[in-house]
Amino acid sequence: VPTISADALKRMLNLPANVVAVPVRPYAGDMDRCARCGERGRPYDRLGVRRWRHLDIGCTRLLLEHAPRRVDCAEHGVTVAMGPWAKRKSAYTRDFERQTAWLSVHAPRSAVSALMRVDRKSVGPICERVADELRAEQGAGLFDGLRSIGVDETGYRKGHTYMTVVVDHDRGVSSGCTRGADRRCSTCSSRH
Repeated sequence: VPTISADALKRMLNLPANVVAVPVRPYAGDMDRCARCGERGRPYDRLGVRRWRHLDIGCTRLLLEHAPRRVDCAEHGVTVAMGPWAKRKSAYTRDFERQTAWLSVHAPRSAVSALMRVDRKSVGPICERVADELRAEQGAGLFDGLRSIGVDETGYRKGHTYMTVVVDHDRGVSSGCTRGADRRCSTCSSRH
């Protein structure tokens, strides 16, 4: 039977009724790693308890709770140790951010913020972090291997605000998006 420390129980009892906080800690292999470069560092000190928003359990909000260490990294100096469940300087877990980004592709921002129960202004930065992570995973070859593409200019908002979208028909994904709807935008999209 798992046990919960007295401090963790006190913190749980001080939460609103629709919120659950779960104390977590990284695996031994993930401890004491620099959040910027991922290299091991010497333990420096421990910070106070932090919480990260995770995916909801039914109608209950789930928070992951951990008191991270600071580590002395050879390259970056004293910095907060990496939490493998979240990106650096993020208040949300990776799973929460990925789901929010996926929903924002398929629904308007207001619907995403209502469903995920976050502020409307948080959706954009979450999507940017996920996009940056995906770009880093794909590397510089984002447009390598393009054979069958489609270019479409689409308008949004009232008036004449356009964007040019380049689609890879073989993979069924968008390969680029640029503001505007003229020849310069098409050539700009194809070069990036």
